[in-house]
Formats: sequence, C-alpha cells, structure tokens
Amino acid sequence: MSPNSILSIEDLSPELKTLALETRCAADFPFWLENYGVVEIRGIGVRPFSENIWPYQTGLAQLFQQESRLVILKARQTGVSTMAMHFAYWLCRFGEPHSQHVLVLSKSKEDAAYLLEKVPVINAAQPESLRTDATVDRTFQYTLSNGNTIECLASTPSGGRSRAATAIVLDEHAFHQAAEQNWTALAPTLEGAGHFIVISTGNGQGNLFYNLYAQAKAQESEFRACFIPFDAPPHRNEEWRETEREGYPMGEELFNQEYPRSDREAFTKTGTCRFDVEWVEDQINKPHDSPTLMFDGRGRLFEKVIPGQRYIAGLDCAQGLNEQGNPDATSLKIITPQFRHVASYEVKAGVEPGVVAQEIMQLLRVYNPFLCVERNKGAGMIAALQALGYSNFYRFEKRHIQKDAKEERNPQIGIQMTTLHKKLMVEQLTAVVNSRALHSDDVSMWSEFPTYVQLSATQWGATGTAKDDQVTGMGWAIWAAGHMPPPRTKRRKKKVLWV
Repeated sequence: MSPNSILSIEDLSPELKTLALETRCAADFPFWLENYGVVEIRGIGVRPFSENIWPYQTGLAQLFQQESRLVILKARQTGVSTMAMHFAYWLCRFGEPHSQHVLVLSKSKEDAAYLLEKVPVINAAQPESLRTDATVDRTFQYTLSNGNTIECLASTPSGGRSRAATAIVLDEHAFHQAAEQNWTALAPTLEGAGHFIVISTGNGQGNLFYNLYAQAKAQESEFRACFIPFDAPPHRNEEWRETEREGYPMGEELFNQEYPRSDREAFTKTGTCRFDVEWVEDQINKPHDSPTLMFDGRGRLFEKVIPGQRYIAGLDCAQGLNEQGNPDATSLKIITPQFRHVASYEVKAGVEPGVVAQEIMQLLRVYNPFLCVERNKGAGMIAALQALGYSNFYRFEKRHIQKDAKEERNPQIGIQMTTLHKKLMVEQLTAVVNSRALHSDDVSMWSEFPTYVQLSATQWGATGTAKDDQVTGMGWAIWAAGHMPPPRTKRRKKKVLWV
C-alpha cells in the first residue's frame, strides 16, 4: 500500500472492520436505520429498510437522534411507530451497558405487545457482528445482554409510575386514557436529559396531545413539532386519497383526521366546537394582505378609516390568568356594522397598563368606534380611557336581553360577564361566523376559533392551553353591533325672518 493512499474499511482486519462498523452505527442512527433496519410488509414478510425507505424517513431519523423533545402528528400507516421502535432498539444496542431503560406507553396492552414484537425481529435481522443476545424476552419487556431494556406498557394510571426511564416513547398519545396522570408521573424524565418522543394521529382538540403539539408549533415549549401528512409515503397522492375515502365507513371528519393534508385538518374532530371549522380553515389559508403595524406589532390596521363610516369595537382585558388558568391577553377588535374587520390590538403581560391604555386610545381616536368593554376585567381600562377623553362607550341595559325591560336612565359603561351574557354573546358570534358574514384578514384571530369550545353545560372557552382572547374581543364587538344607537342627524337651524 502506498504511504499516501487513503485507508478504506475494506483494508482493515476483520476485528477492526467490526469495530469501525460498531462505531459508525453507534454514532449515526439514520445510517444504521437505512442499512440495518427492517420493515415487515404484509404478504411479503421482513425486508431490509434500505429496499423500502421513504424520503421523509431519513429526515425524521435525524430528528429522532438530534431532538431530545419531539412531538409528532402523523397520518395513519406512515411507519412512524416502526421507526420509534428502531430508535428504542438503537439506544439500547449501542448505549453503554446498563445505561438505558426505554419506556414505551401505548393505548392498550394489545398495542404495547404488538410494538414490542418488532424488537426481536430487528435484533434477529442484524448482521452477526452487530447482533446481540437477549436475556429477557417477554410480552412487555425485552432486555439485551448489555443490560439495557425496552419496556412496552399500556397507558393505565399506573403505567408510568415507578419507572426510572432514560427515554420515553408515547405512541398514539391522543388516545391514551391516562395521558395526564402518566405525564405527571413521567415528569422526572422530562426534566432530565433523556429522549422524550410523543407520537399520535389526531383525536380532536380537547386533549393533552393537541396542547403539546400546539405549544411546540408555537415554539412555546421545549418540544419540536413535526407533522407527517398522508402523502409522506411516495405511493400516496390525491387520487389514492379519494379511493381510500370512497371505502371509508366512519365519515368525512374522521377520514380527514386519519389521512390529513395539513395539521389543522388532523385536528378537525373538535366535537363541541360551534363554529364552521371548514370555513374558518379557509379563512386561515387564503391569501391575505399584510396589515399596517403599530406599537411594535401590537396594533394591526387592516383597513384605513373611511370618512363617514361608523365603527364598533369589542375589548377583552387581561387580568393575569383566564378561566383555564392560562396567561390571557388584552384584545381589541374594531369592525364595521357590516362585520368587516378593520383593526386589532393585542398585548400580553409585560407592557405597562398605562402604555396599553394610551396605545388603545390612539386606535380609538382613529376609528371612534362604539366600544363594548367587559367590566369584569376592564373596569380599570374604562377609567383610564375616560381619563384620556374617550366617551363613545356601549352601556348595558336589561332591555338588551329582556324585551319587556324598560329603558334605563343612567346605565353603567360596559357589560358584566355572566354565564347568561357569555352564552348569548357566543350565540351571536356563532351566527355571524357560521353565516360567513365576518370578513377578516386576522389569521391569529381565526386560529383561535377551532379551539373555542363548550367546556361544560354552562362554560365556553379555549381547550387546554389554547387562547381565546381574540375570539372574546370579537364577540363583544358583534354584541355591540346589535345595540349601536342610530346615527345623530344635525338639525338645521331655522332662519328667522324679521319683519
């Protein structure tokens, strides 16, 4: 061999070849998966991953290794769970002896056993130099000779307790019966350095998985969101999807949930959402003109003021936490009587209340809307706006909800939030949205509508950690539109003819 030639793996001794392969596989999960992973194909049997790997799977394999916190929303039968079990095996096979305990929680015992069945198949398919013995091969536990273990259990209330896991995979998490209890029990692993991977198809919006995905997508948590659409496998396209839809017995909504084209479509099964989610989805996805920004983006103008045009506004003020215990925001929505949305203002905690009042006042001076403020959290804002000179307020009267009530002489500014008032406000807002009368380019507002649901017989609000401030602000604007006084007409002065 020439002194200047490059040494290849083929030039090594068998012992060094084995060591080099072991080192490469231990350092590179995507390399090991593509070259030594296997997949079971119905009617064919076990085949090498290299013969069947889909383009998206290489990138996903990199995420498995690189991201310690991962939440994956997927379409059905995209191979994600199989990849997760390969990753679990890879951690145990190439980890230091007695260093790995991978815990996989599934929605049932049957599913847990089915997932673990993949691991002995993976191990048996390894080349002799990589294959290792198993000291435990049970229905729910598989332990390699190096002492590393994979345990697959059902998501029962006790499923995650007393488990010193170094890595966790939650498979079909949206369907776990004890999702919240197990999440609390698994908190020590979440706080540590191990891998935490959450996988599921969608199952509506009122569950922990939806909240985890929404937070990750908004970059409000340490998790990274990943969406695998129905056409990630290369043989699937719209024609394939239509063929599948024709034979699907469970209805359009569930089909979209299982074979989604977008992450929003995956969560369309809301159950208690009153709004036309399909139309709301269209409003989110349609092209929008960029608004004029004010106050570092807190103010957004979608339409310039039109001389002679009357405007209405709703203001929902922040007070720390909302009804679900999540940080709320102050939201102002300004519309026309024809429900054309012209301006918004949103601010979370961190801006001084006095500054917020001054910024809102600047917008009010531009449009001079008939302003409805929720008094429960907005009494201080009302006082601040009055001190700045604003006077065009909505004043609640009983006759607004009781036809036989008399006109009040000096009604209070704003409206007190009660169960009845909120119910009526939601009904009015629903009627306007579902009749497709509300026209808005405010994507952030539209994004709150699908998660605004009936939480109980008497309570409406956002599910989980979702926000509802903008929906509420728009709701009070719609409310005020129904009670705006007629325009004032200037009286002509009569000319006096002196004789």
